[in-house]
Amino acid sequence: MLKTKAKVWLRRRCAAWGKIDKSRLTQPGVRVLMYHDVEDVASNIYSVSTGMFEDQLKYLKDNFEIVSLRQAYEFLTGQKELKNTVIAVSMDDGRECIYYNAFPLLKKNNVPGCVFLTTADKGIVTKDQVKEMRAAGIEFGGHTRTHCLLSRAPLEQMKEEIVGCKADLEAVLSESIEFFAYPYGLRRHYNQLSRQIVQEAGYKCAFSAINGINYPGCELFDLKRTKIERDDSLESFKKIVNGALDCWSIFDSI
Repeated sequence: MLKTKAKVWLRRRCAAWGKIDKSRLTQPGVRVLMYHDVEDVASNIYSVSTGMFEDQLKYLKDNFEIVSLRQAYEFLTGQKELKNTVIAVSMDDGRECIYYNAFPLLKKNNVPGCVFLTTADKGIVTKDQVKEMRAAGIEFGGHTRTHCLLSRAPLEQMKEEIVGCKADLEAVLSESIEFFAYPYGLRRHYNQLSRQIVQEAGYKCAFSAINGINYPGCELFDLKRTKIERDDSLESFKKIVNGALDCWSIFDSI
């Protein structure tokens, strides 16, 4: 517990005080933001308040091109030319607050988003909500069935979680599910075997929770994301999306 609190405190300080390495901004890349819950629950460090979420979306709209995950993939694979750094918005787990709070704000601000859904967990969006969100342009990706810790799962369970989640989503949406996010997502939470099974399942790329930005030609089954948490002020958020917290990948890779 003490170690966790210390890490949270250190991240908060880095986000607030971090400096942007402007030399890195000359190379355009794809920054994928990673959210969890969007709701007004102060005790949940992974929950961004609805007001802050909208403020963040407005800042992104004023300062970046915001793209879908499909477009992000096309930039990374050279199908589209990347002239400036672009932003994509992703949300993990798919709890119902995403439908009630994040989804309306994404629609209101005309911002694309992708939900990495755990298809067999409790408290997640319903099938009808998934269909409604997809019809409005929200993308969906796999996140296993039960938020399984893949690095500790036996082979057969790993396959069931990864392949089964894809099948669940495809049965609801009647379309191919091409993107995946590793549960927990730090280096110790997934391994080469899980990456291989994700690839063999037919996903086109997979995202970690390791902080950072992605560049064309990078490893598609080990993509980075930039975590956004409740304690990030708007000023910290502005620094984070411009790279001030990318150094945190050192801690994420331990």
